Amino acid sequence: MTSKRLALLIGKRSYPIVTSREEEVQRAADLLRSVVESLDSSLSQDEMLFLAAMTLSGELIRVEDRLRELAGGEEIP
Repeated sequence: MTSKRLALLIGKRSYPIVTSREEEVQRAADLLRSVVESLDSSLSQDEMLFLAAMTLSGELIRVEDRLRELAGGEEIP
């Protein structure tokens, strides 16, 4: 796989990264960007990223719980 340099604009800053998984990284950045854009723009970048991380963590926990429920209570690796 070939690595590619990307500049991801999240909130008020651009973050340069190098990845061989461009599509996956772009999808993740789009999701993060949509959460950050829903927040109060007067917040600092650190505050926005923290709140976005907490929001996405909550979503991940809900998805994990739902998967466990659908799997009949089995542990999900």
